[in-house]
Amino acid sequence: MLDYDFPPYRPPNEATSALIRASRGCPWNKCLFCTMYKDLRFHPKTVDEVKKDIDMATSIYKNSNTVFIADSDSLAMKNIVKIISYIKESFPEVERITSYER
Repeated sequence: MLDYDFPPYRPPNEATSALIRASRGCPWNKCLFCTMYKDLRFHPKTVDEVKKDIDMATSIYKNSNTVFIADSDSLAMKNIVKIISYIKESFPEVERITSYER
């Protein structure tokens, strides 16, 4: 089972994108306008954990040409290049990979 904590936060234009959660919460978590992650402590997943989720997501999002990497600031993770590379391998038809970033 994919590790989807609810609710999944993503922009409306990413509603049909494959959702890959590389982290949970937000490392900054001090924006006054944002209430999304106030009760969560930031926790990045390991590359192996994310790869498992990607493998499972390929069967759920069979024809997805967009991928959204969640949660907040996942692009700041040290191993994000490995994760993005694996997404490209696993979703060869992907046209766009996006994420929230501060």
